[in-house]
Amino acid sequence: MLVEAAWQAVRGPGPLRAFYQRVAARRGNHIAAVAVARKLTVIVWHMLSVVRTFGTTRGVD
Repeated sequence: MLVEAAWQAVRGPGPLRAFYQRVAARRGNHIAAVAVARKLTVIVWHMLSVVRTFGTTRGVD
């Protein structure tokens, strides 16, 4: 399920897409998607373990 979220995260512009493209150039698309999924997991873990409010960097329409 996290890999599905990773595929969606790399569809738009942003730091996760840039990371995906760097890894995909060296290791291939599927490995890059798993790397982005792991990165998303680490981001979520940090957000849940720190007690503070987080804002988004993209606007929501």
